[in-house]
Amino acid sequence: MKTSSNTHVHPKYICNILALKPIVPNLENLLNTAMGDGDQGYWASSFFVCRDDRQIPLIQADLQKRANDLLARFAPEIKGSVIIRKITDIHFDQEIDWATNHKSANRKYISVFITIAGLILVVACINYINLATARSVTRAREIGLRKTFGGVRLQLFFQFMAESFLMVLGATVLALLIVALFLSPFNDMTGKTFSLGHLFNGPMLLITGAVVVLVTIMAGSYPALFVSGFQPAVVLKGKFAFRKGSNTFRQFLTTVQFTVAITLLVGSIVVVRQMNLMRNSKLNEAGKQILSIRYGGFSGPATDSQFSIFKNLVLQDRDIQAMTLANHLPRLDYFGPINMQMQFPEINTDQHEWFQLNGDYDFPRTFDMKIIAGRDFEPGRVTDSTAVLLNQSAVNALHLKPEEAVGKTIIRPVFSMGYGPPDSTLAPISGLVVGVVEDFPYRSMHHKIEPLAISAKPHTIDRIIHVRLPAEKMGEKIASIEKAWKQTFPDFGFDYWFVDEEFGRMYENETQVAQLTKQFSILAMLITCVGLYGLAAFLARQRIREIGIRKALGASNRQILLLLLRVFARILLIACFIGIPIAVYLSGRWLKNFEYQTTLTFFMFAGSIALIALITILTVGYESLRASLANPVKALHSE
Repeated sequence: MKTSSNTHVHPKYICNILALKPIVPNLENLLNTAMGDGDQGYWASSFFVCRDDRQIPLIQADLQKRANDLLARFAPEIKGSVIIRKITDIHFDQEIDWATNHKSANRKYISVFITIAGLILVVACINYINLATARSVTRAREIGLRKTFGGVRLQLFFQFMAESFLMVLGATVLALLIVALFLSPFNDMTGKTFSLGHLFNGPMLLITGAVVVLVTIMAGSYPALFVSGFQPAVVLKGKFAFRKGSNTFRQFLTTVQFTVAITLLVGSIVVVRQMNLMRNSKLNEAGKQILSIRYGGFSGPATDSQFSIFKNLVLQDRDIQAMTLANHLPRLDYFGPINMQMQFPEINTDQHEWFQLNGDYDFPRTFDMKIIAGRDFEPGRVTDSTAVLLNQSAVNALHLKPEEAVGKTIIRPVFSMGYGPPDSTLAPISGLVVGVVEDFPYRSMHHKIEPLAISAKPHTIDRIIHVRLPAEKMGEKIASIEKAWKQTFPDFGFDYWFVDEEFGRMYENETQVAQLTKQFSILAMLITCVGLYGLAAFLARQRIREIGIRKALGASNRQILLLLLRVFARILLIACFIGIPIAVYLSGRWLKNFEYQTTLTFFMFAGSIALIALITILTVGYESLRASLANPVKALHSE
């Protein structure tokens, strides 16, 4: 297929020949030549129009055949796959990152947040149901009089539904004002660019209207049915009392609130602990102190000598701890492969395709890698230019102990262009394993730490300068480094960042999930507290005669307080038995996205329960305490 020459037809598909463009020079020209003279097309991350979706498998097979033929002719060592996606699918594509300035969105997270938003709406609806039914006692005589004068239940039902609708509509207007007020902080948190126009476009208004109708039905139906069912003869005689069933239903709804709050609280704690685990990885534990400077784009024989001059200038400052020229770290998900075929002839004849990081002799010291066997690279020892350090995973793959791996010979091919096929005209590199380092995550924690070799010779293309700065006076040190840079490389800009910033980009989605989950949890807890306070006030008023009789018979204030709190303790206990297993299940499913996971400990759940119990006591304690301290004479006199 070719790119369409019709400028009025919008491209429908995007095509990417995976891992071919950065490896094989002039691949596009080669493919164009293969298509014949006069034909023009772009084959790596290119767009084309297909008017019949059923032809996509045939197109993909044809492109794959052409790519295979070209690779067989020009780069037989490389394998490539043709990937075709709809334009509308690339935003959520988890297999390929089509743009390097952001990560693909994940549909799972959208489902999670929609679910959380739905649960918060349920909690708010429960509040309305409990408070509306509690307030119904003040309208009992109104209902009795309306029915006495000919009002029917259906009319009363629609009256209360209309009241609920007006209240939900007013809450929606207030919510839109709050959203508009916090739109800028939300954009900062999520990295989005929503504007007020997005709140009032057609689809959004339809969604808002649907939510208003749904919440009105959810929150207003039960109170309307409940209030419209009052018996006029009973309420006009002043003998109205809530049935036991209605009290049980309200307590059931409060249990649902507690369950949602516990689930969200435990889930947010798990998310935060996982984020802390990722931030505190070995490579990033001093990420705020490791300055990275772009050294790409340099070429020629003077490069290494110029770097040595720059390094000597920088290290004249005794506060600068270490400096190295190495690969870009951490390895972001859209980076190219760093695989290398390695052999250990003294062990067996197997070929291992492992990752290799390249740096100078100071690379391990700059990143504070822990040597668990053997030694570090030694400056001045020429033979170390072909030596390597292995990580613990590589040693385990060789079925050796760290001490046994030290001194073994390793043979690697020479790569003529850094990323690409080995140059078969050159003899392979033979060196020694001089040490073993403790495993460290050099990629995202979504990936398992794989076997790794660390070479003491910088990469020919992927070249970043990493400088370990002192914890203090960073601004002053960066300024001095920039001065040395301009002195050594006056024609090149000083482009720098910190390693922890790269980790921030790597875990951008997870960081946003953690922040939003915490905010949702806080919101759910606030809404739950409002409902608890209203329910506590209602229960205290409903049991005022019982409290007066108990106190008249000698019950202490403490006994009355415990009597009122016991209801909420029972609700909290039931909610814990339901909410904690749900939280464990959902947290476990989310943690499966990571190879290295935080542990779910007993103290984490105990702390969550203790926090919710404390919030409950503080919320309902005031009304319960006030009821327990009330004068029984006044309570019984009023009754």
